[in-house]
Amino acid sequence: MIAALIIASSPEVRRQIHSALERDHGLAVLSEAASAADGLTAFRKYHPDVVLVCTDLPAPDLLQAIDQIMGIAPKPVLVLDPVQPPGDSGLAFEALQHGAVEVLRWPPAEAPGSERSRKELPRLLRLAASVKLVRRTTPIGRQAARAAVPPAGFPLVGIGASTGGPPALAQVLGSLPQKVPASLLVVQHMTEGFTENFAAWLRTVVQLQIRIPRDGEPLQAGTVYLAPENHHLAVSQGQRARIHSDPPVGGLRPSATVLFESLARCTGVPRVGILLTGIGDDGAQGLLALRRSGGHTIAQDEASSVVYGMPKAAAEMQAADEVLSLPQIGPRLSSLVDLHQHRLAARARMEGE
Repeated sequence: MIAALIIASSPEVRRQIHSALERDHGLAVLSEAASAADGLTAFRKYHPDVVLVCTDLPAPDLLQAIDQIMGIAPKPVLVLDPVQPPGDSGLAFEALQHGAVEVLRWPPAEAPGSERSRKELPRLLRLAASVKLVRRTTPIGRQAARAAVPPAGFPLVGIGASTGGPPALAQVLGSLPQKVPASLLVVQHMTEGFTENFAAWLRTVVQLQIRIPRDGEPLQAGTVYLAPENHHLAVSQGQRARIHSDPPVGGLRPSATVLFESLARCTGVPRVGILLTGIGDDGAQGLLALRRSGGHTIAQDEASSVVYGMPKAAAEMQAADEVLSLPQIGPRLSSLVDLHQHRLAARARMEGE
């Protein structure tokens, strides 16, 4: 039995959440709270397996509550976002930066998609409850013996992430210069209805261009391309985005493996694959294909991962050239891109002599 604590200021929202969870006999609501302060009192008293917080709480209270939960006895926090209109979800993604593990759109009962969200909640609660939170220690990177160097050409960078991914992506992408000479393609597993919101939030925390690409769109340097909702993101020859709705891979669409495998086929250009925190093993096989094709591959380490699933699978099958802590990944990516630029400059000088 998974025991949950609900924290939401609206009695109607609390009732809806309780009703959605009652459909699953493996879930139980231990307590409800109308404020962050009361929620923290209930958290200390009942010791739930997972906490559901709603973004109808005042922003400072919500974020402080998550910080307190992570400080008292870290438990998975799932954020429900009833904010209207869609697109104004900055608080939900800020909550992820403070330690929440997942976000679910929670529209009013009469709104389109409300029943889908209510059916999705038990699954996401189980997913959140399965997360084994890793206490943050001073992360130590482990570098493999082989250190691949990007070949000549325009750099392509693929990044895959799932649970815990939004704040991890914000840290990696936020460490890059605005005019980084590379295209960055991102597959972030998200619940339905949040991709546009995620793009809007990401634009507020990183200085790079953020786009949800169209099929066939030429890739540009200094731009981050996010996989569209329920579509695979890949790269075609000629460095164009390929958006398609082929069957899910491992139950996932978009899939990081699809992205990495497409990069593996783009021989003759420098390619980097990065696999960040997330449940499951999506991306591991694709990262292995990319490494075997000559691309440089990086997996996040356990100490800095919210969930050490996807990067662990990659490390275990030796798909990663390097296993690095989250703070090391952005600077390492910058150094790989810089190295490529230095090599191009050196080649130009040699050809000019």
